[in-house]
Amino acid sequence: LKPVIGQIPFNQQLDSLEIVLENWMEKDSFERYYTEIEEFEQNLIDSQQIQKVYETKESYQWLPSTKIDSLLYRKAMMLHAFKIKKYNNDYFGARSFYELSHQFATDKVALDGFVWWIENDLGNIFSRLNEYDKAIYYLKKAEGAFKLNDKQNRLADVYSNLGDANLFAGDEDEMLLYYNMGL
Repeated sequence: LKPVIGQIPFNQQLDSLEIVLENWMEKDSFERYYTEIEEFEQNLIDSQQIQKVYETKESYQWLPSTKIDSLLYRKAMMLHAFKIKKYNNDYFGARSFYELSHQFATDKVALDGFVWWIENDLGNIFSRLNEYDKAIYYLKKAEGAFKLNDKQNRLADVYSNLGDANLFAGDEDEMLLYYNMGL
């Protein structure tokens, strides 16, 4: 019972998705549950129904209970936020999903393989929204994770982003420090 995008009214597509999701929840398949949502949203994008990606937000209510589920949930929230940001150019709307994704990091220092697409993106989003203290907070989270995991190529980019955030915040000393660290 897969929802068929574009061939039936959207409210019926959502109802069909909910039935599919209930099935996976009953089978206790957290990964499959969120894979179904991701596929549904991608079908919306592919069929040029980009605005309707917002309508799936209620489907993200099944919260993780294990570390593996937390990682899967982080990924699902990240992908949802990315679609809102990329296809709707809605940084403010994406922010809350990225923040929720950040809350489910099981290691608050090393984070995980999604740090570039979550904490770094949060930093850049907050810079765009002129919330520089929050931007710097998340970018420093990314910096710490990349240092810990010896990701030198990503560190240079994060230092550039930290330099930008400090430039916009008016802190020229910190701006220069981070730009130089990124070289």
